Amino acid sequence: MAIKVIWKTHMYYRKYILFSDQSINCPSVSTDTNNTTNFTIQANNKTILQGEQLIKLRQSLRERKKEYKNIPRLRLRNAGEDADLSQVSKRTPLFLSDVQHLLMYSQLGQYSPYEPRWAHIEKATEISHTVLLLIEGVSVYDYITTESICPNLSTMDIRVEMVSPFSYGGSIVEEICSVPLSKTQKAKLERRFGNLNDAVQSNDKVFRVLRSMFPIDYTPPIKHLMNYSRTQSRHNIPPQDKFSRTELLLSAWQLVEEGFPLPLKGELSNRYSTYVLTKDSYTEVTAFSPMYGVDCEMCQTIDGNELTRISIVNEDHQVVYETLVKPYNKIRNYLTQFSGITPAMLKNVTKRLEHVQQDLRALLPPDVILVGQSLNNDLHALKMMHPYVIDTSVIFNLSGERHRKSKLSLLSNVFLNELIQQGTHGHDSVEDSMASLKLVQLKLSKSPEFGDAVICGRQYQNFNTQIEIKQPEEKNKFQTNNDCNLATSLFSHVASQNKTVSLVTSTEVLSEYTTYITAATFSTDECTKVECQVTASNSEAIKKTLEEAAKHKFCMTHLQLQEGENISNVDKWASQLIRNGNKNSLVIVVLAGNPSSKSNGAAFLHLQKKPLSELLQSPLLKS
Repeated sequence: MAIKVIWKTHMYYRKYILFSDQSINCPSVSTDTNNTTNFTIQANNKTILQGEQLIKLRQSLRERKKEYKNIPRLRLRNAGEDADLSQVSKRTPLFLSDVQHLLMYSQLGQYSPYEPRWAHIEKATEISHTVLLLIEGVSVYDYITTESICPNLSTMDIRVEMVSPFSYGGSIVEEICSVPLSKTQKAKLERRFGNLNDAVQSNDKVFRVLRSMFPIDYTPPIKHLMNYSRTQSRHNIPPQDKFSRTELLLSAWQLVEEGFPLPLKGELSNRYSTYVLTKDSYTEVTAFSPMYGVDCEMCQTIDGNELTRISIVNEDHQVVYETLVKPYNKIRNYLTQFSGITPAMLKNVTKRLEHVQQDLRALLPPDVILVGQSLNNDLHALKMMHPYVIDTSVIFNLSGERHRKSKLSLLSNVFLNELIQQGTHGHDSVEDSMASLKLVQLKLSKSPEFGDAVICGRQYQNFNTQIEIKQPEEKNKFQTNNDCNLATSLFSHVASQNKTVSLVTSTEVLSEYTTYITAATFSTDECTKVECQVTASNSEAIKKTLEEAAKHKFCMTHLQLQEGENISNVDKWASQLIRNGNKNSLVIVVLAGNPSSKSNGAAFLHLQKKPLSELLQSPLLKS
């Protein structure tokens, strides 16, 4: 028995040697009259362990192993890797709302209404506190061109490009502070107040916002509302729908991720400089906004794929617009087997792309929802940009993997029991646009999860007749509610978890936060959880931030670069925050962009961790 104990203990030391930079010789062993084994360990000819010290060492190692396992870690997901500044070109930038989701997750963990799509925090509950430094007047371009003088920003754990709200006329404060209602929150408000409109009127924690990269007027059109009776509809939706069609709209980040053309300034603007908007001004989309199915056919020219046919159908499945289009460039391949277009069809056509653009700008209502399969390709062919789109390749999925798109012909066969694209003469754009619209109408009559294996891990009983859908409530928690004109305050979310917040900024900027601070202090219990610190200069604000970060779980500092300050100042401020940060603290530096240049911004993240050498060092090994 004694030999067994000796061997296990000896192996334990051998395991420890792998983690220690000290040279430890094999133990010498002796046994007393009570058959008790004692140990003497030699390190550099000096005795450091003997007898009960062994037990203490083992306990110390267990504690350090436990501490090592509980260290929070930060890693990028696919969307974050696509935005990583280490990529020289073809980056897909994130949004400021993505930073907001990470902030909430660092504070709330599993209780956050949204999980960040671009990064993951392991052991988020172990983060001691989060510090956000938000700076206006500096962009990603300023950083990239002067990276050599920014050693602290350059060595932070994560560096990603971000779309600046300045590039589309957005508000930085609104983007970071207003949190769109999740489906779970929306359902709770509807149960409590009857409907969301009453919730806004009766609850100061809920307010309306309107985020868009497009010019949108708050006054919705009412002509098409005459087709429906609001008194007869359930929950202010058309009677044939089970939920609002706005829930199927692609979000801003989905539009970017799926490659839709967007009217962004800065680097992305060069991609779409020749594109036009479908309207000069839009109105707010609602559950009663009309849907038009769209499909385009293209031929291959010397300049790539160009538009040769377009068809648009309305919700009554009537064709409202159809025309052939003749490209300016010489056609190399008519792609007849796919497009159905032949040389004879285009021989006498005089309609050009700009004529189609003019027709659509006149035809489309200002709140119309365009529906199609891989609609980004159609909008690129049209060289037009539109804010409200439903893409059947996104909202329907049979593979269970988001990036594996299901073909329209398969979706039509499975869900509509209709065979399309069966001819040998190419696709029919009227048939395809009709099928896309029918699929969306079918989904609206079921549920948001219907037909999407990514959301609800369902099983099919019979493709053509019956579909069984499992709708786990937990997965719905992180699904974005696209009826995003209703929101709550970021501060309210943090304060609701008995955590305190400190906001450091100037008097001028502080006025923009009033709505969000008020929402967080609506109840008496939360009135002391949001503290505001007003400073006269940026250097003073950084000093105050260091003080506040030690007292609060979340500290947010919003600065505007002053005359004489530049990216090097930002780098020094970041260094101060990192150097003075506590163990397991998260520091986020956001370059919000420049109003004059409208260039993209950037986000830098650093997770302060205890050095591994310090973590593995045992006090029992010190001389």
